[in-house]
Amino acid sequence: MTLVRGLNDTFAVHLGAEADIIKKRIGGMVLRTGWALETSATPDQTASVLTPDALRNIITIGGSLLLGPVRLDLGYAHVFFADRTVTDSRSLQLNPIQPALAVAVGNGRYSIAADVLTAGLEARF
Repeated sequence: MTLVRGLNDTFAVHLGAEADIIKKRIGGMVLRTGWALETSATPDQTASVLTPDALRNIITIGGSLLLGPVRLDLGYAHVFFADRTVTDSRSLQLNPIQPALAVAVGNGRYSIAADVLTAGLEARF
């Protein structure tokens, strides 16, 4: 069985900033923020719920707490995906018994959003 994905090249722009809010070895704090724009690799004809994809804007915020040789990191990002409506899908139902009877299953309206929460711990001795 073959899945036709027809993936294309993408383009991305990322911008970010970081600032030392409190400059201390113990109790220091760093804040970060960022933005990214990424185009979709998936054309409308092969879009599917298998791997949701669309043009997206990503907004991020995060920070670090410095505790001597230990650094705690927290971050949050929200991904705003552009809605897309597919009417000419070539994404077919997987039908291993009768592949000639496979029907298009990618048509419809795609509305996607994502939230990402990250945490990190670094220790240097």
